[in-house]
Amino acid sequence: MTGVQTCALPIWLIERAAYELRDKLNIGNLMDFNLMGLVENDFQEVFPGFELIVLKTERMGEKEAFVEWNPPRLTISELAYVEAYNNVGRRRFTLAHEAGHLRLHGRSNLVLPRTTEIPTKRTSWLLRAERYEHEANYFAACFLIPRHLAKGFTNPFEASSAFNVSVEVARRRLENLGQMSKSKIVSIGFRKLLDEMNTKPLRAKVQFVPDQSATLASTWQSTTTRLRSDKWFHEWGWRG
Repeated sequence: MTGVQTCALPIWLIERAAYELRDKLNIGNLMDFNLMGLVENDFQEVFPGFELIVLKTERMGEKEAFVEWNPPRLTISELAYVEAYNNVGRRRFTLAHEAGHLRLHGRSNLVLPRTTEIPTKRTSWLLRAERYEHEANYFAACFLIPRHLAKGFTNPFEASSAFNVSVEVARRRLENLGQMSKSKIVSIGFRKLLDEMNTKPLRAKVQFVPDQSATLASTWQSTTTRLRSDKWFHEWGWRG
């Protein structure tokens, strides 16, 4: 989520833009708020001419949401809209991310001139698009977890609950703010893993039988399949 080193805009400027949007939406010091309600009721004042379009999920393909700038428009899948309306943490980040694109990358809302270079290769365009995504992610993190409200938080699970974001978003934001060491990240995550493994029986037991490598391979596959389905691994992005 962070990708701070790949942002073209200065990170302090992205952070300031996020706080300015919070001020314009009169969010104040709220940690958890219904962002979809603000999108529906207040975005037109911040982004003149703003439109919200909800499409059938199947029409969106793999996309959950995207923005356009002329006029400023947010298109979101029906499923994502319902989840955002119900204030699901992951969808709050989706909305904040798209708000970042509107604030940072729309022609009428540029915080800083982008660049004078004209991409002549597809790779150049892709690299710039990737930078936009990193910038929108960092904007969303700052918007949902402002620096001054994050003070005192060192546990990503507590921050996740307080700010209604995923554990991964909370972890990366606290890490960016220097409020949590990597050793503590591993320690917290390992304790979480042990707790879940103690409460969920394995589907298969690993029995170390001499000269039966095929049996071991099959058993390990069964065990890792169960682990990959666990919430903890999905939250922390484990990929085996």
